[in-house]
Amino acid sequence: MLCECGCGQDAGAYSATDRRRGKPKRFINGHFFKGKTKKTHCIRGHPRTPENLYPNGTCKKCMDMCKADSMSKFREWARTPSGKLSVKNTGLKLRYGITLEEQHALLEKQKGLCAICSVKLDSSDKNLIPHVDHEHIPDEPRYSSKKVRGLLCGLCNRGLGQFKDSLELLEKAVKYLKETQ
Repeated sequence: MLCECGCGQDAGAYSATDRRRGKPKRFINGHFFKGKTKKTHCIRGHPRTPENLYPNGTCKKCMDMCKADSMSKFREWARTPSGKLSVKNTGLKLRYGITLEEQHALLEKQKGLCAICSVKLDSSDKNLIPHVDHEHIPDEPRYSSKKVRGLLCGLCNRGLGQFKDSLELLEKAVKYLKETQ
């Protein structure tokens, strides 16, 4: 099918929407295109040349502007104690749907202990930092609300993850340990 503007180029799109994805056709520079198009400039209009790009694809000129602008202020703020708490609170809200206060209340409810092995949770040791244990639902969106089950130490949290939260696998592991002792 040819482009609808009459230029004679192949449109590359054969319906009003891409039937596989349900996305509309793209209309760029007077032509319909299918798939991604290569960008020649960044969002602020700087040319995307190898000399002007970092290896991860960000524009060097834009990054220089950000360093002199508000981004450096944000980065400095995120390193302050109140900024660190705010960043942590936002991360808990996004990942687990709870606030920092709710996490502290849950820790008090568990008397500062891991819900499985009852070791004292403490932020000074990597394995004793409180980890939020939540229900894993297959094929769920990454930041959907999750059911929080409790706070665990790092070792117990990784152990449950290795057993894929499967009661059947955990029962087999208990049976194996009883038989081999």
